[in-house]
Amino acid sequence: MQASHGHLPFQTPETPISGRSSLRSPLFGQALNFEPAPPVADVLRKPVYVTDLPAYQVPKDGILLRLSSLLGSLGWSPRTDQGQLLQAQSAIAIVMGSLSSRVARDLEESGWLAEREPAAGRFRIAPVTHPYGLMEAFRTLVRLTDPTVAKERRYLELVLAMMLRQYVAQINKKSLVEFKFSVEAREQFLRSARIERQLKTISDKIIRQDMLQQLHDCYYNTKSYYMFSVISREKLPDDGKLFMMYCHTAHSLARLDWDGSLLEHAHVRRLPTRAEVMFLFRRDRAAQKRCQNDPDTHTQLKALIGSFPG
Repeated sequence: MQASHGHLPFQTPETPISGRSSLRSPLFGQALNFEPAPPVADVLRKPVYVTDLPAYQVPKDGILLRLSSLLGSLGWSPRTDQGQLLQAQSAIAIVMGSLSSRVARDLEESGWLAEREPAAGRFRIAPVTHPYGLMEAFRTLVRLTDPTVAKERRYLELVLAMMLRQYVAQINKKSLVEFKFSVEAREQFLRSARIERQLKTISDKIIRQDMLQQLHDCYYNTKSYYMFSVISREKLPDDGKLFMMYCHTAHSLARLDWDGSLLEHAHVRRLPTRAEVMFLFRRDRAAQKRCQNDPDTHTQLKALIGSFPG
């Protein structure tokens, strides 16, 4: 993961300077699945339920909040702080309803969530057998940057962390080997490196398309499992390299276009923002410690974080 010859870990000396794709679609009309199913071995048979959810009282609707909800239903963007408040409240309701049948029943009977359906977007209350079932809530969490929703952000992070720890506890009951998100993230990253090497030797379009989907899934799993590890406060390896793997993976994932094309440079709109990256870095104590003790690592991580759009 060390940079060499002035290149960042996600850059290679042989990268052409052209902005065009280095490989057009292997199979015409066949697109990559950007929302892959979780690894089969990681899916629980019984849904995750948390019995000791903390109490949460939804704030009363004010004029601004009602106006924001109306604008959202019309397809217009509400004011930033009010829009983020609606997103946070919807995410909290969905997560709690997914983890508690009682809360789900209360939300359905009250009609509270139905009134905010435009703000909820793709959120739906459903039992969770894998954290991917709540990916929209995780995406909302890392994007809640407005100071006015700090309380909601902390609460949403707390509930998601409780869900992740309960998930690990349930999966460890049926596993002979201790499950850790950080270990799975590292294994998925190493697998993606092997697939990338194999791709250079594959010319058959059908096989190559299948391998590109596998590569995308490994990138996706690495990025997601690392996020789960820091939000659930797992003890990460002391080398602090998981954060660098995350940055490398985020750029590599943004190079895979929807049609299977391998872009020479990361698509900026598919990269996480610098604020989202810093959200994870602030929770990765191993990366912070190594950054403090190693000036070279500090320089490298500063360059990595700076490579994401502000």
